[in-house]
Amino acid sequence: MNEPFYITVLHKGAEINLPAQLELLGYTYRFRITVEGGEIFIEKDEEGEYRVILPAGSKLNGTIDTTLLQAIISSIKTILA
Repeated sequence: MNEPFYITVLHKGAEINLPAQLELLGYTYRFRITVEGGEIFIEKDEEGEYRVILPAGSKLNGTIDTTLLQAIISSIKTILA
């Protein structure tokens, strides 16, 4: 179940294939995605919406394009619909 795969994201008119992995955490899950040389986690919050979590000390903190993050979440929603 934790096999790596790619998420295709449409961002600024180009398709980007991002390496990803599904992590099962008890009764929930999150996605570990490699983007711009670092890792992010995407999981559902208490309201059922997706949120992005940067690991502590991530070099992506404050540098990652928020429209790219929105595009990743949109792709995940499309895949899971």
